[in-house]
Amino acid sequence: MNKQWGWLVLAASVALAGCGEDKNGPVYQRKQIFKQMLKTREALQGMLNERTSYNAARFLEMSRELDASTQQPWPLFTELHEGDKTHAKAEVWADPQTFKAAQDTMMSATQALVTAATSKPSDKGQLRAPFNRVEQSCKQCHDRFRID
Repeated sequence: MNKQWGWLVLAASVALAGCGEDKNGPVYQRKQIFKQMLKTREALQGMLNERTSYNAARFLEMSRELDASTQQPWPLFTELHEGDKTHAKAEVWADPQTFKAAQDTMMSATQALVTAATSKPSDKGQLRAPFNRVEQSCKQCHDRFRID
């Protein structure tokens, strides 16, 4: 009986291993991009809130990384397939113009952050407002298009 139980557990483990997200699929790829964006945003926020030391050159570099990453996830919002494990609301596909407008707002906000970090790199006070606009654009998009 123990051998049969062991084989059953092994077979179930192998079967479940194949149930993970498709790492080549658009849902997985955009989740990875958003995770990286969050990590970058949190590092920028840490510098502005003095959880970490402020480094103007690093802040500018990370602002540019965030700006570049805002270009990446949108083409990955391809058609929704049954079984996709996504937090995106169906409104992403039902109202693509509004979703595109939210994307544009975010990309404009990150570009403004880069501009501020370039023109006033040593003045953290001048960076807070553009950073807050980035955060607000994220929140508005999540509120409208993301299932919690």
